[in-house]
Amino acid sequence: MIGLTTAGGKMAWLLGPFLASVARHFPGVEWRPFEMPEREQDFSGRLLRIMAELEEDVFLWSCVDIFADAVVPLAMLESLDRFMAARGNVVRMGLAEEPWPCAPEEVWEGLPVVRCADLKACSIHAATAIDVSLFDRRNLARVLRPGWSIWDCEIKGTDEMLRKRPQGLESFAVRPGLFRKAELHRRDGFWWHLQMLDAEDRAAVVAARPQIGWQS
Repeated sequence: MIGLTTAGGKMAWLLGPFLASVARHFPGVEWRPFEMPEREQDFSGRLLRIMAELEEDVFLWSCVDIFADAVVPLAMLESLDRFMAARGNVVRMGLAEEPWPCAPEEVWEGLPVVRCADLKACSIHAATAIDVSLFDRRNLARVLRPGWSIWDCEIKGTDEMLRKRPQGLESFAVRPGLFRKAELHRRDGFWWHLQMLDAEDRAAVVAARPQIGWQS
């Protein structure tokens, strides 16, 4: 299975710790980082070109500031890949534990698959949330448009998918999730959530981090 991610600007220093982390937590996944475009609005166009070059229909995506706290066996990812292939219309399969309201869909090869139960509370998880997820490249390409930033892919992609509902596309998630995620993010001039990482990830981040402010 192929994993995609990108890093640039203020996030570029996280690529090394991220790749070390996913090598441990997602064994068997081949990660292919690509360079973040200089213009934010060129993100979707670059992603569309990269997806068109993939041989696999389903790929794993994660942002470099998201870290998992458990090992995810490749067999689980391959099982969910089969679910997406069997349905044919799935855009995204969320993998992490999430608090949003869900409704059972089915149990697939022992994995409970759910859908968003309230679009007012979890609309992007019913569509194109860009976090740690499996994506079907062909179905995602039907939703994305050139000229979108990574955030537009979530917001405008969700609008495109839910309001216009092209070809009945759907998104699901595993519940409970396969891991808990810790997201390092920058707010109010500081970076947050270092203490949420496991010891090995925390050490890698501390070794790589620039001289920036941190909050717990």
